Amino acid sequence: MTTGEKIRELRKTLGMTQEDLGRAIGKQRAAINKYETGQVINLKRSVIEKLSIALHCSPAYLLDYPDESYENFMSDYVLPDLGELSPYERSVIHQLRDLTPEGKDYISQQLQIASKMFKEE
Repeated sequence: MTTGEKIRELRKTLGMTQEDLGRAIGKQRAAINKYETGQVINLKRSVIEKLSIALHCSPAYLLDYPDESYENFMSDYVLPDLGELSPYERSVIHQLRDLTPEGKDYISQQLQIASKMFKEE
């Protein structure tokens, strides 16, 4: 996974738009787009530091964290309140990320209904 792909994935996981991330680090949305698409390869150290703070990760993760450890990183650092995620839960999260905002709203509404109807005691 490239640095740009990691930035994009973390941003989406945190529910941020490119504009949100840009504001958080003092850059324009266009700059975030360039980072994510690999148009800027050698990010300045100061930018990596600001990105790591905004995306709740280490600078080392953005630069060279081993790809095979990505899921463990997500579970351990990005989603700590959820504890260990089952393969099914991970699959659902990945599918949710691919939806449009309207699709996400629809799923959210359906989950609210289902949680009232089928909540475990």
